[in-house]
Amino acid sequence: MARQSAQGAGKSAAIAFRTTPEVRDRLTRAAEAGGRSLAQEIERRIELSFGLDFIEPVGAELLSKNAASRRLFRYISEVFGQIVSFGRDRGYNEVDMRKDLRAALDVAKFYFLWTGIEEPPKVEGPKPAPDARPRELPPGHFGAVLADERIVWGATWHQESIPDDTIEGRISDHWSGNGEKLISGPSREDQDREREAALVKAKEALARGEIEFVPLSDLKARKRTPSQDK
Repeated sequence: MARQSAQGAGKSAAIAFRTTPEVRDRLTRAAEAGGRSLAQEIERRIELSFGLDFIEPVGAELLSKNAASRRLFRYISEVFGQIVSFGRDRGYNEVDMRKDLRAALDVAKFYFLWTGIEEPPKVEGPKPAPDARPRELPPGHFGAVLADERIVWGATWHQESIPDDTIEGRISDHWSGNGEKLISGPSREDQDREREAALVKAKEALARGEIEFVPLSDLKARKRTPSQDK
C-alpha cells in the first residue's frame, strides 16, 4: 500500500537500491540525529542534491574528494545562514546584511586560503565598544566575530585543523595536491625583510627625485575644500 510522502505532497513510491555498509551506517546515524526514519533521510538527501545541480561537474567532484573544499563550503553555509537569520531579526537593511557577509568572507579567506598575511582585513566603520557583546556589534563587526568564533568552535569541537596553514608559516597543499605536503610560507621575518627592501627602494627613488615626499599635514591641507577653509 502506498503511503504519504513525508517530504512533499502525493504518495511515495518504493525504490530498492543497494549500498555499502559504510554508507548505510552514515545514513543511519544522520537519520537518528535528525529524528527521521532511514527512508526519510534518504529521500531528504536526494532532494537536497537536486539543489546542487548548479555546480559544474568539476566543482562537484572537488567537493566530493577534497576535504578542504567541503569544510569551506560548510563553513560559509553555516555562517551565512546565521548572519541572515540574525540580520532579519535585527531589521538589517540590504547594505548592513552585506557588510556582515563580506566581513565573514574575509575571515574565511584568511583561514582557508591563507597566503602569509598576518590577520584578516580590518572591518570598515566605527569601532565598537570594548565591552560590547557579539549581538551588540555594528554591521560588519558582528559578521567578523561570528565567523571567527565558528572557526575556533569547529577546530575545538570537531577537532578540525582549519587554521593549520598558519602554523609556523606552513601551507598545506589542500588545493594543489592531497593535503599531505607542507611547504614553507612567508614567515614574519620574510615579511619584515620585504618591507625593509621596499623602504630602501623608496628612499633611493626619493634621492633620485623620482618621487616626492609630502608630510601628512600638507597632504591633509591639500584635500581641504574651499568651504572647509572658511
